[in-house]
Amino acid sequence: MTTIANSFAAKLTVAFVAIAMMFSLVAAPAQAQTAEELQAQIDTLMATITELQAELGVSGGEAVSSSDVCPYTWTRSLNMGATGADVMKLQQFLNADAATRVSVSGAGSVGAETEYYGPATGAAVAKFQEMYRAEILSPLGLVNSTTFFGNSTRAQANALCVSAPVVEEGEEGEEGEEAEEGDDSDDTSGPLEGGEGYIDIETLLDSDVTVDLGDTEEVLAIEVEAVDSDVSISRVDFLFDERPWLYFDEVNLYVGGDKVADLSGSSDFSEVGSDYRARFTGLDLIIREDDKAEITLELVTLGSMSGTRDTDTVNVSMTTDGIRFEDGAGISEEDGSVIDADVTFDDTFGNGDMNLSVGDDSPESETFILDETSRKSDVTVVEFEVEAEDSDLTVNDVTVNFTVSTNTVATTLYRAKLFSGDTLLSSQSVSADAVVFDDIDHMIDEDDIDTLHVEVEFNRGDSLVGLPGDLTVVSVVVD
Repeated sequence: MTTIANSFAAKLTVAFVAIAMMFSLVAAPAQAQTAEELQAQIDTLMATITELQAELGVSGGEAVSSSDVCPYTWTRSLNMGATGADVMKLQQFLNADAATRVSVSGAGSVGAETEYYGPATGAAVAKFQEMYRAEILSPLGLVNSTTFFGNSTRAQANALCVSAPVVEEGEEGEEGEEAEEGDDSDDTSGPLEGGEGYIDIETLLDSDVTVDLGDTEEVLAIEVEAVDSDVSISRVDFLFDERPWLYFDEVNLYVGGDKVADLSGSSDFSEVGSDYRARFTGLDLIIREDDKAEITLELVTLGSMSGTRDTDTVNVSMTTDGIRFEDGAGISEEDGSVIDADVTFDDTFGNGDMNLSVGDDSPESETFILDETSRKSDVTVVEFEVEAEDSDLTVNDVTVNFTVSTNTVATTLYRAKLFSGDTLLSSQSVSADAVVFDDIDHMIDEDDIDTLHVEVEFNRGDSLVGLPGDLTVVSVVVD
């Protein structure tokens, strides 16, 4: 029985022998054969080689049909690491044109498409963007292609895949000529042209915003124009006056509507004085002379914020050195726009709610017997339950109002303490009818119920002299 390995080796040997025969025939004297006969033999051998290459999975540069892919509609953007059936469809679509083929052999090649979006798929997407530069890149002000299958790229692929296959490389006709013209358009890998130049920046967005937790919001946007030269932008900086990772899940940079970089987590930001810098590097964004590019900063707010306040404000800004670029003369410079925006948060509890209720074991108004020589302490005067609905929440402040039947609260009470179970959250001296337990920062998980209670300590000594019969009644209201 012939194994797969043996069959492969046999075919490979045949192909090698066929090639050797072809060259020996060309090199040998014609002898009795005519030139036409020799050419016929060569054509036959070439056809045999092509068939063997196809059986071995070696590409001969011929595009496969896309009839098995189209019509198809991609409904989401795709990037490195994405998985799914739509990724395989994208690979099949790209493989339908030799100019955008994902791989010549192995994973991602024709007939071996996968559901994983890796570097090879990204490179093929970049080739597709360059092929349809006028439809994808130019309207966004982009010169360089990207590996991101974003809104513009997806729209072009969907338009081509409505019913007809992608135009194959080398196909004659008007559409084939247009594709060639697209390939011969601006060279994105060529050197910068022009001499000394600069960038002109126009502010498009810098308004203060209020966001709900979990929302996505564009906060700053500028339009950058290359003047007197091509320019290449390598770096863009923004500053936050608070630690951004405590407020935002992602900090994204968009160019012409496509996301080109993102930051998240404390390690992605650096401390600069009292601010925190979001630095996007390695952009290699080329803007040709007199062209413009729109740069936008987008923030994805966290769903919940432990330890923060609903009155917190985060200022986001760009300064005069926020953009680093190089002109056609090879001179590196820094420029930027003095813009900023304040971000406030509409709901610290992430669109959730707090449900407050009196506990089942909370005492009612009670009479306590006091004397001048001993201090009565650790008396529970109220118990209440706090439920976190639809989100984690942080209890920051609790205000307790006391009422006594005789004299004043400050005369009667010495200290009040707030507990969660056996854990002391705050302790405050009593100097007025209302006691505020502040800066608690007590976290309660979503849908959990935490039982809190307040204990008091009564005064003793001379402060109690005015109490008739050494009796007092304490009632409590919690805000």
